[in-house]
This record gives sequence, C-alpha cells and structure tokens, in this order.
Amino acid sequence: MDKKKRANVFKTIVSSLRLTAQSGGGGYLAFTSVWMLITAFTSLTAVFQKYFVNAAADLLGGVSTAFRTALFWLGIWAGVELLSAVMNIFTQRAQVKLWNQVEYYVQYGIMKKISRIRLSYFDNVETHRILEFVKARMHQRLSGVIDAVFGVLLAGAQFVTVGVIIAGENPWAALMIIAASIPAVYISYRQTEENYWNEQNNSHESRFQAYVGWLLTRRKFLKEMQFYNLFDYIFKRYDESTEILNKTRIKSTKKYMGLNVLGSLINYIAIGIALVLIVLDIYSGKRGIGSFVLIYSSARNLQSAVEKIFSSLLVIGSEGRYIEEYYTVMEYEEEKYEVNPQQNQAEKITITFQNVSFTYPQTDRLVLKNLNLEIKQGEKIAIIGENGSGKSTFIALLTGLYQPTEGQILVNGIDISENLGILRDNLSCTYQNFVHYELTIKENILLGDLGCPHTDEDVACAAKKAGIYEEIMAMPDGFDTPLGNYAKNGRDLSGGQWQKLAMAKNLLKDSAKIMILDEPTAALDPVAESDLYREFGKLTSDKTVLLISHRLGATRLADRILVFHEGAIVEDGSHEELMKKNGLYTSTYHAQSQWYTN
Repeated sequence: MDKKKRANVFKTIVSSLRLTAQSGGGGYLAFTSVWMLITAFTSLTAVFQKYFVNAAADLLGGVSTAFRTALFWLGIWAGVELLSAVMNIFTQRAQVKLWNQVEYYVQYGIMKKISRIRLSYFDNVETHRILEFVKARMHQRLSGVIDAVFGVLLAGAQFVTVGVIIAGENPWAALMIIAASIPAVYISYRQTEENYWNEQNNSHESRFQAYVGWLLTRRKFLKEMQFYNLFDYIFKRYDESTEILNKTRIKSTKKYMGLNVLGSLINYIAIGIALVLIVLDIYSGKRGIGSFVLIYSSARNLQSAVEKIFSSLLVIGSEGRYIEEYYTVMEYEEEKYEVNPQQNQAEKITITFQNVSFTYPQTDRLVLKNLNLEIKQGEKIAIIGENGSGKSTFIALLTGLYQPTEGQILVNGIDISENLGILRDNLSCTYQNFVHYELTIKENILLGDLGCPHTDEDVACAAKKAGIYEEIMAMPDGFDTPLGNYAKNGRDLSGGQWQKLAMAKNLLKDSAKIMILDEPTAALDPVAESDLYREFGKLTSDKTVLLISHRLGATRLADRILVFHEGAIVEDGSHEELMKKNGLYTSTYHAQSQWYTN
C-alpha cells in the first residue's frame, strides 16, 4: 500500500468542525471551547501560590500583616481550583453528549452511503480497507481530532500564560524549558507515524480476526465446524494473526521506550537547571522563596503545553487521513434511482441488450461478450449454463447492479442508468444466496415491497402462494415469530423454509411486471419443487419471468431458453426448437434426464 501523506492540518480542522456541527454538536463545541479556554487560565494559580508562599515566609519572619495577605492569596488559590473542578465536570458532560451525537451521525451517514454506492466499488480490495476503517473507527478518529483541536486551544492558552509567568521570573529559564521539549515532540511524531502505518499495513489481520469472531458465533457455521472439529485449527489461525499484530506493536513499543525515557530525562534536566537559576536569584536577593514554588509548579506545565500543542497538531495531521478517507467514501458515486411517474405507469416493460460486454473491475477476463437480445413483457425465459458461464453476471447487469463495460442496456428505449428507478419498481427478485434477515416472519415478507402499504391479508396471501402458510401458522407466534438468535424467543428455519419465505417476499410485490427466480428450488424437497412447478403459471400470471436453474426440467415451464457458454448466449429458443438443433442444450438435457428416466 502506498504511503499517504499527512493530512493538511488546517483543512482537517475545518472539515472536522464542519462535520461535528452538521451532527448537531455545534452548541456543545462552542460551550466546550469557551470552558476549556477559561480552564487554561487556571495556570495563574502558580502566581497565587507564589504570593501565598512569600506571605507565609514573611509571617515566619515576623511581619504581622503577612497573615491577612497569606489568607487572601490562599482564598483566591482555593477558589480558582474549585472553579476549575466545576468547569471540568460540566465540560466532561458536554463532551459525552457531543461524542454520542457525532458517533450516531457519522455511523448513520456511512451506512446510508454504503447502501447507495455502486456495487462495483466492492470489487476493489482497497475499498474494503477504507470502508472497514471508516465504518469501525471514524467516530473515534473524529473525536480524536476534535479533542486535538481543543488541545491546541487549551495548550496554546496555557503556553502563553505560563510562559509569560516564568519569563517574568527568569527569561532564560523559560527559554530553556521550552527548548528541552522539542526532542520529546519529535519522538512523539515518529511514534505516531509508525503506529499509523503499522495499523494500516496490518488491517487485513484485524479484519481476519473479526471474521473468525463471526465464524465462531454464527449458527450456520457451527454445524460444519463441529463436524470437522475445526475449532482448534481456526483458533490456531486466530493466534497466528494475533501474534503478528502483537509482534508489530511490541516492536514499536520497545523501539520508542528508550527514546521516550530520553525525552523525559531532557525535560527534567532542563527543569533542574531552571530551578538552579531561580535559587541563584533567591540567593542574590532578586526573588523571594515563592518564585521557587512558582517555577517548580509551572515548569512542567509549560513543557506539557509545548508538547501538547505539537502532539495535537500531529494527531490532527495523522488522524486527519481518516477524515479524508471518510470524505472519499462520501464522494463515491451512487446509483441513480430516480423514477419518472409518467414513465412508471407503462403497462409493458421491454429490456434490450445492445452489444453488451462486461469485465469485473481490476480483472482482464471478459465475463460477458457482445450480448444482443430483447426481453418482451410476459415472456417466460429460462437461463441455463455451466458455472462461470455468465448467468449471474447477466442478472446483475439486468437489475442495474453493474453497468456494462461496453454496449448499452435499454429499459423501454431509455438507458438503464437513467431508468433504474422504473426497472426496480417493476421488478421482484429472489437471489440464490438470499439474505436470512433476523426479523419477524412478517417483516421478512414485507421487505419484498416496502414501497407500498400491505395488509396482514396480503402477507398471508403471499405465504400461501409460496407454500409456507401452514408451517407459519403452526408456530406459537405465527407471523410475529422472530427469526435468528438476536431476538428473544427467536427460532431458525430449515433451508427449504427459508427458500419458501424468500419466495413469499418475492410474490408480495404483486405490482411487479418482471420476476427473477435464481435457483428457486435449490433447497426444496421434490414434493415442494413439484408443487411450485405445478403452480408456476398462477404465480407468474402475465409477468415477465427469468428463471435460472441447473435443473433442466424447469425449462419446460419456459417459452424461451437462453443457453450461456463462456460469457456468450450460444443458443436461444424454445425447448422444442433447441432439442431439434441437437446442440449444447440437447446434450445437457439428455445428460440430466438419464438420471430420472429408465
């Protein structure tokens, strides 16, 4: 992975503050900024300490008026400390509210964006890295940048305040203390950079660990893992990944441990020299004993302020790269999903492929080659072909999930990229690898057509058509039965039941003019499959149907068959027409039929 330059500090501050304000945290930002600036000036307590100690020394020396003076400065000192403590409480509360709002806003925005970007982005490994970092850690990075901005404000105010106070006692002491902070700042810079690149370069190991956690907690994986006794092997792989991450982190920690000690040592030596200078001033009568207390209590604060300013700027420059990646994601191109109400009323949907070819991103293999065909309203089309022949890619293009590399797909004469909303609104689809949503049964069915209101009767009707109504009603909670492991009293379904449920979701969208069925009987038993074939005409009525199946018996339901081979449609016609050609379809059909006939 190429190294990415540090982010522009000014741009990062502006974009972070803007993002925080957009999340609704502008008021909290202003409140926290004011309080933190006020808190910075509590550094003046060192001055109060000085005058208190001087008054106490005078009191011990027999000055009778010194008692009142000492009480006066002690009262101011205590009051400022109390005010600072109260300020910190209110600031912490404000920050908790702020980060809660920011986290929700950022996570919601990222998930919403990911749901809309083109599917082709997910074929890029770098996209997965960016999405993983942004989705999992963006709110933390943003809060880190904002904290760093506050840190610059706070440390800047402290630097000015404490610097002036110490310089007022001895300018050379102030200069020496500031100069001694520079090595620690540089060491912090190098360590921050190395930690960032270690984290980036090992992101694949972190993702693998998350994947292992998924394997070990999902029911659908546990059966096979238990049967093959895979736990020890998987844990071993997890341990290997952990060891790689730990070695990198430990190596970095060891590398900078001695350097950090050296930086601290330089700081303390500088403070020691500054104290010696003040002692000499006290010995010569230029300063009182309180000046020693002032330098002693303020010197480390001045160094901390210098280190905090530079370390905060480093954090902004380093963490700002995550902010930039967030905006990179936000700039990803989205699907155009506009619907023209007039066009959407079309009674018929015709889809035309004109010289369509397709290659997946970052690959050279031509998956589809120069496809030319027209799909008319009401046609029942079976799509067959060996694995890797291009069937699934053809459906992905037809549904607008990918755009052709070459050629054009037209929906009622309009390019699919400009007519995607019309197509999707008139399309229902059951994918082979459909999602098992861990919601209620009713919700699983309703997901098939959220754009329209549906009654309980509509849901029940869809379940009956799919052949799962009786099984649902046999459950204690019926259609309100929660599925999966997340909900209380949740239960799982068999593979066949899930497939029927997916079919019910498809059938709920009665207004759809096009129905896509990708291996709709893969998990069904022979009886259920036979029932589906028998009711096929009623279920599909006048809809356009694209049926993908490896079971060529299903092709008898279609009035048109498309035979895919190596990315091209090599045969197109009815069952009878293709059998007469005695080509690829005929040989494949006979190869399967021998297992079902004597």
